[in-house]
Amino acid sequence: MMSHRFMLTGLAGLLIMWGCTRPHTPTDFTPLNLPGGPGSMYPSWAVLDDTLYLSWLDTSRDSLTSLRYATCTDGQWSPARDIASGSDWFVNWADFPAVLPLRSGRLAAHVLVRSGPNPYAYDAQVTVSSPDKSTWSPLFPLHQDTTGTEHGFVSLYEADHDRVGAVWLDGRLYAADGPGPMTLRHALFDASGQVTGDTVLDDRVCDCCQTSVTLSQGRPVVSYRDRTADDIRDISRVVIGETSLPAWTSDDGWKISGCPVNGAALASREHQVAIAWFSGANELPRVSVAFSADGGRTFGNPLLVSGTHPEGRTDIAWGDDGSVWVSWIETTPAQSFVYIRNIRPDGQMGQPVAAGVISAERNSGFPVLACLKGRGYIAWTGADTLQQPQVQGVTWSLY
Repeated sequence: MMSHRFMLTGLAGLLIMWGCTRPHTPTDFTPLNLPGGPGSMYPSWAVLDDTLYLSWLDTSRDSLTSLRYATCTDGQWSPARDIASGSDWFVNWADFPAVLPLRSGRLAAHVLVRSGPNPYAYDAQVTVSSPDKSTWSPLFPLHQDTTGTEHGFVSLYEADHDRVGAVWLDGRLYAADGPGPMTLRHALFDASGQVTGDTVLDDRVCDCCQTSVTLSQGRPVVSYRDRTADDIRDISRVVIGETSLPAWTSDDGWKISGCPVNGAALASREHQVAIAWFSGANELPRVSVAFSADGGRTFGNPLLVSGTHPEGRTDIAWGDDGSVWVSWIETTPAQSFVYIRNIRPDGQMGQPVAAGVISAERNSGFPVLACLKGRGYIAWTGADTLQQPQVQGVTWSLY
């Protein structure tokens, strides 16, 4: 007869496999010994198989800015490696580069390069590594447009045939009389530098809120902050490759005359998609999350994650137990914190927990979140003892 101990162990394993564990409230935060060092800022995570990829901007080399990355496998960090450097890059707390690992062994990355005297004139440029990651292609633009306007807030995803997909905010219509609206565009590129399929996904969007993209059953799902003619700026989404038009994800009714610099964050797990976002509608700041069971085509009702004192700057990641983790910045009169919370698709939630102290100023950037092999990871721009920027973060057990 099977022992009671074996039966209980097997049941626990099945509960984890089926995503039936109770929401978790962590208490075991451990500081991460990250490889960035003084002058590192604006991190971004990526995950492929059993490896974490951390990228960041390095500003420690006089007037030169570099995009660097390192990998972490089984708790061991690789040395930091350079991707590209420049003295004319656009460095911004809300619009920052990132790295994407590809199944071919290559890496893709994007950076932002100034294109004119206007402070917000810059181009989105990309580069792809060799399969062994030893060399990188010269930077090349995502777009043919040469107007001195904004081209940024890029999100990358792996497409077909060793190509990479990209979505970005494009300000080329600002150069026209008017000026015209910001648009959301999409294109594909490959390691040879060929860019194809540059198309408009939405012809009027918010000016400087982050985009996000995730793959659900092979379909890219894109989120962004939309904008109506009367300045309602709620979150919309579009599934690339489908005939349906962009659809509202949130119906907050946030009417605001300027850009709130607060985009949504997406994550997927097979057919399930989760989205987290901030809204200040009706003078009630809040962070919400919603779930889709059909690849991002429809979403359930929003769940309130925080309605206390959130500043937004959300991120989201799926854990391997079938729940998601959401992060955001919470501000009290005395201090600001990076908060996280565990949420199940059925609406059950753990308690919100402060994972670290952060400045609410813009130079702290956006905290970024990742989950891998039962561990959660969050990183943000802090400061060293000499008040130089330095990427820091913590890790914790997911259950």
